[in-house]
Amino acid sequence: MPPPSPDWVSATAIPVCLMRWAIQQARSSTPTRTGHRNCLALSLTYIASNPPIQGVPDPVERLAVLARFVGINNPSPRHSVDAFVGRIRSIQKEIGEPLSLRDAGITEDQMMREIETLVRIAEKDPNMYTTPCECKGKALRDLFELMWRG
Repeated sequence: MPPPSPDWVSATAIPVCLMRWAIQQARSSTPTRTGHRNCLALSLTYIASNPPIQGVPDPVERLAVLARFVGINNPSPRHSVDAFVGRIRSIQKEIGEPLSLRDAGITEDQMMREIETLVRIAEKDPNMYTTPCECKGKALRDLFELMWRG
């Protein structure tokens, strides 16, 4: 099976602004990669749980292909995605990574105080044009709240 194409990778992009904000808000001892790593599984869950934009290939099917690359061969694409996300979360736990922005040191007060700014910035982020599901306004707010809660 060939590796995923570059357009597939961009279709699962996470807003860069979220990573920047998470890094800025987290404790200074947190590595700069933490914002991205602790949001990856939650972003994939969000993408797979929301209907794709009209004309965009089904992200569940595409993520199931990626799951096969790491040895997850479930006949149900949805179950493959769930197992793939579960594997990411297991690895995060195993290596001691935070599983949420809250675990990375961002307080609820910080999150709620900055979430509207974060949504406004994210709506303008070029990565949003490659996200396979709707990511504006309330949908983005819900995604960021999910990332904070874990």
